[in-house]
Amino acid sequence: MLMDLIEYAREEDEALRDWVFTGEVLLDGDFSGLEFENVTFQRCRFAGCDFTAARFYGVKFLGCDLSGCFFRSGHFQDCAMEDCRANGASFDESVFRRCEITDSLFPYANFPETSWEAVKITSTSLSHGAFRAAKFKRLTLKQTDLSGAEFFKASLKGVDLSECNIEGIVVSQSMTELRGAKINPGQAVDLMPLLGVELI
Repeated sequence: MLMDLIEYAREEDEALRDWVFTGEVLLDGDFSGLEFENVTFQRCRFAGCDFTAARFYGVKFLGCDLSGCFFRSGHFQDCAMEDCRANGASFDESVFRRCEITDSLFPYANFPETSWEAVKITSTSLSHGAFRAAKFKRLTLKQTDLSGAEFFKASLKGVDLSECNIEGIVVSQSMTELRGAKINPGQAVDLMPLLGVELI
């Protein structure tokens, strides 16, 4: 059913609105340039699908697998991702506004040059993610795994990292990305290697 609606939306140049899709499995599907409004995806699998320049408004991804998908130049507004997997997915140059990501696994996902505004991420793994030159505004992180994540040229000023795992975080040699971020005393120990200091 989903692919039939996708083809119709593309032919008529219309958005997909007010649908609930459950258990859909699509491999290498083309969703590029499409617009989704008030759509819910439940336990769907989109392996290696292309969502380049797709726009999502009020969309919910619940228990979905988005691993290996391409969301380059995507737009997510008032969206929610809960209990999802997006291993190695690419979100390059995407925009996230007023979104929530909860209880999800996004290891090795790519977020270079993304924009995040009023986004809340809770109990989620972003380990070894790439956030080069990303911009953050009113970003809330709770119990988030950022181990091995790369934030080169991405300012974390004002971001509270105190409830996150930041072991092995990658920043520039000057560490300007961490200037103004909030950390706890234990995390300061994790940052010692970046300073070239050995704690004894």
